[in-house]
Amino acid sequence: MKYGVIIITRDRKDMLFKTLPAWIEQDIPITLLTEVNQAADLREFLKEEGWDPYINVKSHKKPDMGVGYARAAATTLANTLGYKAYVLSDDDTKPTRGDVRAILDFCAKKRGIVCAGWMSNYGLWIPDGNKIGKQDGLVIPRPAAHDRIMALNTELALRAGNFNPKLRVYHDTSEMNRRGIKIGHLWYIHSSFHIGMVNKPKDPGGIAAHAGTVERRAELEKEAHRIVYKQWGERYVSHPSKKYMCRWPHLLVDFIGPKAAAAVKEIRVYEATQVRSARRMFA
Repeated sequence: MKYGVIIITRDRKDMLFKTLPAWIEQDIPITLLTEVNQAADLREFLKEEGWDPYINVKSHKKPDMGVGYARAAATTLANTLGYKAYVLSDDDTKPTRGDVRAILDFCAKKRGIVCAGWMSNYGLWIPDGNKIGKQDGLVIPRPAAHDRIMALNTELALRAGNFNPKLRVYHDTSEMNRRGIKIGHLWYIHSSFHIGMVNKPKDPGGIAAHAGTVERRAELEKEAHRIVYKQWGERYVSHPSKKYMCRWPHLLVDFIGPKAAAAVKEIRVYEATQVRSARRMFA
């Protein structure tokens, strides 16, 4: 099957310097997807580092549209490139253990719409998480998104409606998660492929660069809340006058079934090879 990695990036060559070597070691096609005014500079950066034979650079059709647009553009690009499944990665995140094909294979077989890599901090909130993280081939269905490095089934992502480009700084991956549940598929995290971050929250670049200021980012986050509330209503998303909350159990029960809601609530662990599409799995 044809796979690839697409890394969305802006204003973060310092991050790429830390993360790209680990991606190159995965020996899989890599594309950097960036703002049109940064593409030439990125190509020169790759050439200077000797990485240009391994990494392609593409730019967005529209400038400065935010993270929802960037993620949606990545799915469209993956489809254009013929990727059955692709990895969508933030520019500040890298592989730390395992083969990325583990999560790509999982999604390509439509076991789930998205499968994310395993981060070490999952061991803090998943029962026996530190033990699970040391065993390959285990997956856990999740409600809220874990989105630093995630494999997506390209066909299913497009069928679900892709990422919402109107969500400029927030809720973009959660919205894809809701859309996936609506068509009967779940997100998972996978123990076979580990990832790590090289930055701290709100470091320069990325979403912060798009928003410009802390105040503007807060405004855009409120706007995102209003957008998803208008789309889903109060059964699934809290009113914008209140703190944001997605009522994942309602989504799971309504679109997949009570057994799916129970599996997610109980944080059940499954052998990856035993997982099927959620509506089949939790019929």
